[in-house]
Amino acid sequence: MRLRPRTSSTDRDDTGMLGLDANLTWMATSKLLVQLALSRDFGAGGEGESSEITRANLVGNYSFNTHWSAMANLGYTETDYPDDGRDEEQLTGGLRFNYVLNTYWRFSAGYTYTDNDSSRASSSYDNNSLDLTAILRY
Repeated sequence: MRLRPRTSSTDRDDTGMLGLDANLTWMATSKLLVQLALSRDFGAGGEGESSEITRANLVGNYSFNTHWSAMANLGYTETDYPDDGRDEEQLTGGLRFNYVLNTYWRFSAGYTYTDNDSSRASSSYDNNSLDLTAILRY
């Protein structure tokens, strides 16, 4: 776990905030690895406004054998823009299959669904992504 203090100063007031990163990895069985990541961070939006970002992500990796594995993930992100009162919530879920042919070739296919809900008009969206990857190492 890592803590990051941050002090920001604006024309209106001085505030102190604390950032946080926490990661937990658990080998549930010899074939199942579970990871949980939590964070609280700060950034800037596309229009220069400050933002407070809270994230939670849960990932499970399962190895069927030495060649095949699967991964499922579920994530939640909340972004608050305190300067203008806007907020966004994003929910992401996905599934990926990996195949290792040998030490030189790896293949994967994945699907990701994203639902973004924004308090700003016309900024909410749903997204479906499918990707295929081939990696050659020489």
